[in-house]
Amino acid sequence: MPKYEVALSEAYFPAQEDREAREITVGGLLRETAARRPSAEALVEVRQSGEIGRRWTYAALLAESERLALALASRFRPGERVVVWSPNSPEWVLMEYACALAGLVLVTANPALARSAASASPNTAPRTWPTWSGPVGLAETNSTFTASSFPIAPSPKLM
Repeated sequence: MPKYEVALSEAYFPAQEDREAREITVGGLLRETAARRPSAEALVEVRQSGEIGRRWTYAALLAESERLALALASRFRPGERVVVWSPNSPEWVLMEYACALAGLVLVTANPALARSAASASPNTAPRTWPTWSGPVGLAETNSTFTASSFPIAPSPKLM
């Protein structure tokens, strides 16, 4: 029996009707922003020590995300689930955009959990477990590969 029962009949914050919702994908929004502001800063790495690391403009973020999306599209079919099991990093953001561009379903897993806990649900069970093995690489169960070493299919369609 639950500790409390929720029986809401009214929202305390009314729906916002002053702005229209746009029909756009996450990848589409990145492409649009990169076209409009290519040299604007999009992503800044801040290390655990607090020091500033790498930086990406919108143009660079789009280019790297599309490169990784092409690599993913050569290995996975649109709609497949890919679990990202990684601590926060710039590559996590690249993977998020790449999955969106490749039409993949990104399932996040808490790196503190065991793989079995994250794949227990049939709704999230992935075909594979890409995890970050370093600043720019991915590691798959028993093999390591980088985004640039993915076999690239000849021009797969990106979303």
